[in-house]
Amino acid sequence: MELNKMVEGYQVRREDRAFAAAWFVSNMMSVHTKHPVQAKELARPFLHEKTSGEIRRDRDEFMESFMKQREEAGFDGDCDEYFGQDWSE
Repeated sequence: MELNKMVEGYQVRREDRAFAAAWFVSNMMSVHTKHPVQAKELARPFLHEKTSGEIRRDRDEFMESFMKQREEAGFDGDCDEYFGQDWSE
């Protein structure tokens, strides 16, 4: 578990550095070209493409965190207390 988080953190830092370098290179190249060069196009080969499983896991983790924060804040659903009337009908 901890090793996986370390690896993910390393990948994020590596992608950030690649994108920063691509941004600087795109600025230098765009001065000399007719059409601007996009940094994301230069960084694309260095970025990690997420698999459908990773996307699904990220979405599930986000929703779990979101629902937990809603419960902590006291929002338990669509009710008159928060919205004035019940719109679930």
